[in-house]
Amino acid sequence: MSPCHRARNSSQAPPKSSLYPTALFLLALTSLPGQSSAANLPWGMAQTLDGSVQDLAALVVADLDQDGSDDVIGVGPGGLRWWPSSQAGITIDAGTSDWQQLIVRDLDADGDPDLAAVSPTDGLCWWQNSSGDASTWSASTIDGSVVGRGLAVADLNLDGTVDLIAGLGGGTGSVEWWSNTLGDGSNWVRAAVDASVAHSSSVAVVDLDRDGDPDVVATADGSTDLLA
Repeated sequence: MSPCHRARNSSQAPPKSSLYPTALFLLALTSLPGQSSAANLPWGMAQTLDGSVQDLAALVVADLDQDGSDDVIGVGPGGLRWWPSSQAGITIDAGTSDWQQLIVRDLDADGDPDLAAVSPTDGLCWWQNSSGDASTWSASTIDGSVVGRGLAVADLNLDGTVDLIAGLGGGTGSVEWWSNTLGDGSNWVRAAVDASVAHSSSVAVVDLDRDGDPDVVATADGSTDLLA
């Protein structure tokens, strides 16, 4: 069992929902749009990348195997999967965690892209791209106690290492961050960004006030406010 999955019986597994997609499609521009309006962009017919997708909640695009072409990576209750360019989908982690959000970044500073995801059932985890070409992965739990919803990545304390920021549901909820203290993903220290944000469902990091340091933007379930 992956270190990113708690032992649970079948009644505790996250439910499969018809709200999650069961197919993965590609929509491509057929020509350079020039000055075309958004309504007139020349989109081609949708191409099916995978018609057997199992419950994806989030997608990202990155060159995971560093072959010079972009790949698609998806996560959800159906596990963590990767679609290399011109290849069938590959399962990175087939666990039953209800993953909600996914990021790609070099978390251990070894020059290749790693993955991190957040779940309301298994907390915050990351997958080290051990081989560098995405053929071998090592999963580790960063914080198994959180009820995770949203996830972002940035050097929040400007120390030269990549940190993680998560929006938490459950209980009162909050926005928290984990400092990658050694820079190699081996030690993470948790601290609150704002403990008063109830049921945070999405987070992003950007320099909103243009003062040279990162700011955090968050939304919360049941609220009409956008918080920064």
